[in-house]
Amino acid sequence: MHPHVKLDRVAAALKAKGFNFQEISELPSPTELEHRLSSACQLWVISSSYNRLERTHLKVIRKFFDDGGGLYLWGDNQPLFAEANFIAHALVGCQLTGDYPGGKNVEQRPPNRDFGPGFIRHFVMTGINQIFEGITIAAVTPAPQTIFPIVYGSAGNVVVAGYDQNGKRLLIDGGFTRLYNEWDTAATERYVTNAAVWLVNVDGDW
Repeated sequence: MHPHVKLDRVAAALKAKGFNFQEISELPSPTELEHRLSSACQLWVISSSYNRLERTHLKVIRKFFDDGGGLYLWGDNQPLFAEANFIAHALVGCQLTGDYPGGKNVEQRPPNRDFGPGFIRHFVMTGINQIFEGITIAAVTPAPQTIFPIVYGSAGNVVVAGYDQNGKRLLIDGGFTRLYNEWDTAATERYVTNAAVWLVNVDGDW
């Protein structure tokens, strides 16, 4: 949705992993969206400051999600999380909030520490020693019964969270600047390919 987010490196990384990547810069009609999703395994939404999605778009996205399609909802510092919040609140009851300083890499949390910055052990963090949190970021306000934290930013807020229930998987992320800043310094390429593989929601080796 956001017109200024550069996805060239994301596209190259996912294509190298074997994914067919299609970027849609203009909002499709609900009918066109449904058609495009009929041959897709996942949908990534890059949010803007103003939600242009309608309830009919949400109905299409909900059906895709309920049928097992993966969702990655990207936002950033306030107000750049409009579409992510529209979808996430409806589907899993969480949202992005705030405008927090970032700009740092975070490492895996020690197993005996349950506070502060860092990431937990999860498939999407496989092979990663540190990850860039984003420049200025939003935090995930989790729904405790559904969403689980994956990455805590340098301020201790949840930056990335996941949902994995009833055959449905979703990621929500408050730092889309990670997609085009510090790409080479903090394993972002490995992270986005891990995320895409996890969202396919099929066990097996890739």
